[in-house]
Amino acid sequence: MSERIAGNWIEAPLGHLPEYLSGGALGELPTAGSFGLGEPRSGAAWSDPLWMECLRRRHARMGAPERSMANLEALGRGAACVVTGQQPGLGGGPLYTWWKVAGAVIAARWASERLRHPVVPVFWCGADDSDFDEARRAYHARPGQAPARMELPGDLWRAGQMVGTLDAARVERFELERELVGDALASEAADWGESFAARLLRDFAESGVVVVDPRDERLVGRGQDLFEEARRDWPALRAAVAAPHPRVRPRRGA
Repeated sequence: MSERIAGNWIEAPLGHLPEYLSGGALGELPTAGSFGLGEPRSGAAWSDPLWMECLRRRHARMGAPERSMANLEALGRGAACVVTGQQPGLGGGPLYTWWKVAGAVIAARWASERLRHPVVPVFWCGADDSDFDEARRAYHARPGQAPARMELPGDLWRAGQMVGTLDAARVERFELERELVGDALASEAADWGESFAARLLRDFAESGVVVVDPRDERLVGRGQDLFEEARRDWPALRAAVAAPHPRVRPRRGA
């Protein structure tokens, strides 16, 4: 079984994931040239001193580990990044959320070694998502029994509310009572978006993950031009997505 890692076509056998995370199997991965990687560069947002200060405060509030804080500073100095993301989810969300983070960690280490340039794993925490029905549910596997469906109470949320703004204490209490998480989180998270990200930072403490929250005003402003361009070019973008790609093969019988 293998997984395609976002950003570049890297095949990582899932059974060897601990080796990849520790760096032991990086030598088995393809060369950067195989995927047409150009000169590594950092996005302009990382050079914004006001946004960087906002990120420092947010990471300190979430109890970010030293490696994450160091990688945040590296981004400000020009490090490149591999980005993945997901909205907050009950009990940590679907298992694939954690595979996404692990994939970004693997890809960042691989790219850093091949490009001889620092590359940082970044997690885009979709705390601005308003799909409460998706975020509120979890299925808890139990030995010898059918998975138990658990669901946050509806009075936690109001129509149109960003799921990241939910009451972090109430969500964590629900998770602890139903054994969806193993322990209480020691952080000063302002809401569920930050609490969800804080648990992720703790669980990937040795990997130096940096978290981005799309609710940051400095980031929202920088995205306006991108969204305007996407709106203007929507017909061409839709056609490009629908067009067949030489690397994509239809399933048999499809």
